[in-house]
Formats: sequence, structure tokens, C-alpha cells
Amino acid sequence: MKTITLRPYPGKVILCATKKEYRREHKKLFGDSISLKGKFGRCDGHKNGTFIVWAVDQARLAHEFGHVIFTLFGLCGINPADSQGEGFCYLLSQMLLDAGNDIKTPIID
Repeated sequence: MKTITLRPYPGKVILCATKKEYRREHKKLFGDSISLKGKFGRCDGHKNGTFIVWAVDQARLAHEFGHVIFTLFGLCGINPADSQGEGFCYLLSQMLLDAGNDIKTPIID
């Protein structure tokens, strides 16, 4: 598990390496259990500005990070299409760099 800040925006992402970690963090943040059967990635956001993300590979991680950014920008009143999407693209790039190459979870339920 790794924590990624959303600098310069408020909030953070808890990047989970496995489904088990994701389910545990989801229970901590939301108080309920979640099924990830048949899923290859997931993200959820909490009202306190914490997002949890899990994905089986880098492509799905980029997809889930996109959801985080759209939600974050919506909360901040930012149009992700402004300036040809530069803010979105810069944050996505930074998040992927911060995540590193740690996503190696096998596709198993």
C-alpha cells in the first residue's frame, strides 16, 4: 500500500496493491464490505478527500486515476477540459509517476 498526495490539490490517494487491501481500506473509510469479484480495478472517494484505488495493471490504474481526477476537479470547481486538459494531464502523469511500477497484482478473484 502506498499513499499519493494530489498536490497542489487537496486530498490523497491510498493505492492498494491487492483486492484484500482495497476491501480492508474500503471498510475503514466507508464502514461496509465491498465485493470485487470480476473486477480489475476500482476507486472510491470519501468526503474527507481520501480516495482509495486498486488496479491489476498500469493501464487500468490510469483509468482509475482518471476517475479520481474528474471527481477531485468537480469538487474544486475545475473544468478538466480547460487549457486543453493540461491540468488533468499533468496531475495524471504525476500520479502515475508517484505510483511507480508497483502494480503487479495477478488477475485472480
